[in-house]
Amino acid sequence: ARTSAMLTAEHEGWEVINPFHVAGHVHKRKMEETGRLDRPTYEEYMRADIEALSNCQLAIFCPGWHTSDGCKEEMRECWWRGIEVIFMREDGQLFTLPPKPLHSPH
Repeated sequence: ARTSAMLTAEHEGWEVINPFHVAGHVHKRKMEETGRLDRPTYEEYMRADIEALSNCQLAIFCPGWHTSDGCKEEMRECWWRGIEVIFMREDGQLFTLPPKPLHSPH
């Protein structure tokens, strides 16, 4: 599903930032800085991920996102920053949720 979303977005002309690629850059940078093969901490990965996300206009969440602590943190960040969120169904179809009303109708 993730690859399909990336290919669709790239085809539509979007620059795609994949959290897994961000993680690879974090790992490489840490090895260069320390000269050791130590893996970055979860916090180091997430800090770089959120920094990359802060430059995005929209985020696509693939099926099962709600089972990942990292994806849930990304979702909170999107809502906090006002980044548009799109969800992907298992069949690859994309959808959005309607915005929540500011007040309840009487």
